[in-house]
Amino acid sequence: MKKTESFILGLTAAVAALICTITLTTVINFLNPNFSQSLFFIILAIIVEEIFKFLFLLKIIKKSTFLLRNAFFLGLGFSLIELIFILLGDYPVKEIIPAMLQISIIHISTSVIITKIIKFNPLSFSKKILALIIAFVVHLTYNLTALQEKGLFFAILFGVLTLMFITFKKNKKTTIAPAELML
Repeated sequence: MKKTESFILGLTAAVAALICTITLTTVINFLNPNFSQSLFFIILAIIVEEIFKFLFLLKIIKKSTFLLRNAFFLGLGFSLIELIFILLGDYPVKEIIPAMLQISIIHISTSVIITKIIKFNPLSFSKKILALIIAFVVHLTYNLTALQEKGLFFAILFGVLTLMFITFKKNKKTTIAPAELML
């Protein structure tokens, strides 16, 4: 799979998540007018985003040999949709660049984390659930800290931790040959 295909999948996943979130929010706001002001709204939006990212990453995992590179580009494409809303929004100019950096790092990090966890056993249901939970916790932690103006620190922290996670490899079990036991 090419980088551009992964990037476009990221854009598509973000638009699908946006449509789903708007639909769910509209229905829930009809039932509870204060919903969009609540923490539950933030949690719902993150769940929807990570599920759509996950579903599109599964397509990459099935078709690609350069998994982490393509996960990176899917996360970048996903973040572009949010970045467009920032540019169209009412953000102060001095906050645009840090916000763009944070959003890109978070979406790239969660995409890479999901891919890294399930790449070796894409059929494992427990690995899929674990990947979603970890991505959700990372994303939620970032969103909650961003609301307290500590988002840039945590975005960079998650980026660094993701890089460390990517480079971590399992050690193969060492076996002792019978001749070595006799020494």
